[in-house]
Amino acid sequence: MMWQVSLLLIVCLSTGQASDLLSICNSDEVNTLGDSTRSNEYSKYASYCDDIDHESKSVDWAGTGWYRFTGRNYEMMSDYPPGEGHCGTNSPGWLDGPHPAVEDGQVLSRVCFEWNGQDCRWETEISIVNCEDHFIYYLPDTPECTLRYCGM
Repeated sequence: MMWQVSLLLIVCLSTGQASDLLSICNSDEVNTLGDSTRSNEYSKYASYCDDIDHESKSVDWAGTGWYRFTGRNYEMMSDYPPGEGHCGTNSPGWLDGPHPAVEDGQVLSRVCFEWNGQDCRWETEISIVNCEDHFIYYLPDTPECTLRYCGM
């Protein structure tokens, strides 16, 4: 009897989490990162950063919050170091690990920022949700400037 109550509680909690994640996926509060210079293929010099209080703030950065990558030639965060000077910044940020599956729910991950020959000179913790047809990321302001989250 006790295990049946526990199982019911687990199912209810899991279902609640799934509907919460679905509401996050479809929320109007999810910002978009769509600037063409944010692509990991962009290698012309630029020094944007994802810090709301910095004078070199990226044009598509709105501060700490949920984001979806929606660029013309990218739709998710880069999952490999793209190279210094890419993505419209000196130190591009990339996901150090795989993107989650839908069934993983919301997961914590590490973003590394590449600089001076080091793939992970700076790092920050983020959350990711797989929304079936796209990913959303809870991103904080970057730890320094000029650091920027990179799309692929």
